[in-house]
Amino acid sequence: MKARLLFNRDGTPFVGSAAEWAESCGLADRAVAKTYLARGRVLVSTVFLGLDHSLSPTGSPILFETMVFRSRAHVDMERYGTEREARLGHLRMVSRWQWRAWLEWVPWRAIREFWRRLMEAIPARRTRVHMSREAWRNLIVFWFLPVLAGATLFGLLVWLNG
Repeated sequence: MKARLLFNRDGTPFVGSAAEWAESCGLADRAVAKTYLARGRVLVSTVFLGLDHSLSPTGSPILFETMVFRSRAHVDMERYGTEREARLGHLRMVSRWQWRAWLEWVPWRAIREFWRRLMEAIPARRTRVHMSREAWRNLIVFWFLPVLAGATLFGLLVWLNG
């Protein structure tokens, strides 16, 4: 069974009281890495926990954590034993969330409203769907152009890595 729950950043057990550990952790920079995605709407953060978060009474301690935050709530998490694993895990998490984060700023509410109006208009009568100029502009600017730009960028990246 593990005798220590408090650890230093290098993975060695902390020697001293819990109050001394709390004081030393309060003054130290616990952030390992921080990356903002989707124009700051998604945050990938990796931190040193200091407390062993492993569920097993035996084995190596879990001291680092990477979390993804979106709209002030966490949506994904991984934990690691060493700082090297945490840095690599941070990069993996960033690459996993880059495309998901890009979808965050697509105006899904406007698209749903457009399709709702379209579906309401079709069964009742075969007439034109009435949308304001601003609604059409928002649909083109916030949906069609970003999708076109993303597809173009993706094609360019595939061609370059070819």
